[in-house]
Amino acid sequence: MKKRIFPLPFTLIISLLTILYLTATPPLQAERFPDHPVSLIVPFGPGSGTDLVARAIQPYIKKTLGVSLMIENVPGADSRIGLAKLQKALPDGYTIGIHGYPAPLIAEILFGLPFKTSEFSFIYAWTTNPMVIFVAEGTYRNFQEFTAEAQRRTLTIGMPGLGTVSHLIALIIEKHLGVKFNYIPYPGSAQALASLAGRHVEAAFSSTDAALSLVQAKKLRPILVCSYQPDPNFPEVPLTHKLNIPTVVMTRGVFGPPKMPKDRIAILEKAFATAAREPKLVEWIKSRGMGYVSLSGDEFRKEVEKQQRMLQDFEDILRGSLKKE
Repeated sequence: MKKRIFPLPFTLIISLLTILYLTATPPLQAERFPDHPVSLIVPFGPGSGTDLVARAIQPYIKKTLGVSLMIENVPGADSRIGLAKLQKALPDGYTIGIHGYPAPLIAEILFGLPFKTSEFSFIYAWTTNPMVIFVAEGTYRNFQEFTAEAQRRTLTIGMPGLGTVSHLIALIIEKHLGVKFNYIPYPGSAQALASLAGRHVEAAFSSTDAALSLVQAKKLRPILVCSYQPDPNFPEVPLTHKLNIPTVVMTRGVFGPPKMPKDRIAILEKAFATAAREPKLVEWIKSRGMGYVSLSGDEFRKEVEKQQRMLQDFEDILRGSLKKE
C-alpha cells in the first residue's frame, strides 16, 4: 500500500527556506568593515610631531571611514613599546599605527628588534618631515656659531628618543663636523623642545611641526634644515643639501600589523587618502613645514625598501653611537 504524500503548505516552505538561508549565509553586518572605531597607536607622547599629525587627520577620518579614529599614545623606549604593541595586535584592521620612516628601521639596527618593521602592512603616507636643528633664542645666531662652539667643547643635544631620524641626522652632522655631542633622550619632541626652551640642553633636532609654536613665541631659533627644499616657515635657514651634508627626510604614514587582509588595507588606504586631500588639512601640513605626498600602501612599502638600502651606508655610525651611550 503506497503512502500518501501531503504537500507542505506554501508558508511553511518559505519559512524553511528562510531558515536554511540564514544559517548558511553569515549576516551582512558581520562582513562590514569597519563597524566600530579603529585604534591608532602613536608611539610617542602627546604633543610630539607624530601625535600632531595624527590628531590633524583624525577629524576627517570619521567622514571617510564611517567610524571614529581613536588615538592611543604609547610612548616609551624610543617608540619601540608602541611598535611592539602594534606588531602583536590582531591583523583585523582595527589596530593600526603611525610613525615616520626610516626611524623604525634605525631602531632595528640599534636595538635588534625581535621583528622586522618592513613586514608591517603599509596603508598610506601623506607627509614628509625634514628635521631641523633648533637652539634657544639668544644663544647661537646661526649654524656657523653653533659649529664653532661644538668644535671647542662637547655640546648637549636634546633628542626625541634614540633610534629616531633626529638621532641619525645628529650623528651624520657630528661626523661631518668632526665633533662629539652628548645626547639626552626624551619621550618625544615636545619634551626635548621644552627642555631646550628652558636651556637645559643646548640644541635639539626635531621637525618643524613640533617646534613651530615655540619658534613663533621667540623661544627657539632654527639654524639648519635637513632637506632638499627650503622650509616655507624659515626660507632663509641653510639646508644640509647645500652644505654637502648627507640629507635624510622622514616619510610619515600609517600601517598595520603584518598579514592584514588586502581588502581591509584597501578600505583604510582609501579613507586616509581621501581625508589627506581635505584642503584645510593640506594647508595645515604645508604651514607646519611638512611636505605633502600621496603614497599608496604599495608605494609606501617601496619607499621603506629604498630607505633600507640607504641606511646601509650609516649602519656603522648608528651601531657605534650605541656603544658610546
